[in-house]
Amino acid sequence: LAATLQFTGINAVLYYAPTIFSNAGFSGSSASLLASLGVGVWNFLSTFVAIFLVDRVGRRPLLLGGLSIMMASVVILGFVFQFLIEVSSTVAGIMSIIFLFTYITGFEAGIGSLFWPLLTETFPPKYRSAGASMGNVLQWTFNIILSSIFPFLIDFFSQGIVFWGFGVVCFLT
Repeated sequence: LAATLQFTGINAVLYYAPTIFSNAGFSGSSASLLASLGVGVWNFLSTFVAIFLVDRVGRRPLLLGGLSIMMASVVILGFVFQFLIEVSSTVAGIMSIIFLFTYITGFEAGIGSLFWPLLTETFPPKYRSAGASMGNVLQWTFNIILSSIFPFLIDFFSQGIVFWGFGVVCFLT
């Protein structure tokens, strides 16, 4: 669960949002930084989706629905960065904002908000504290790994292919 949380790409998207938006055609550092601020605010606001829906819909449908939204979003983003960016940077820029925000909503409505309660409930009461602590350590370990290799992956493959990889992880989860 901790690996899945990270390898869906969320922290790479959050940490490298200025680079992603710059690659999407936003010229100048102020434009990509402003878009990144929007990502942070949207990330915060999207957590309320899970709070509102978790007792109405249930955890499993929310988790699967969130992963489906994430998968569709990163597949489209992969297409945008692999093909559309060459055709129209304006359209690619607009689509990158729409689908990154949709991706974040899927994350926060699903695995992003549900990871923590699921983590503690996975372990029997006797081992709950130690198990949750270890899960948190693993989550941060995978966060560091992905955050460290994300720029290399973009350079080696391409931003589009990396987003498709995130989509594969969402699908397999």
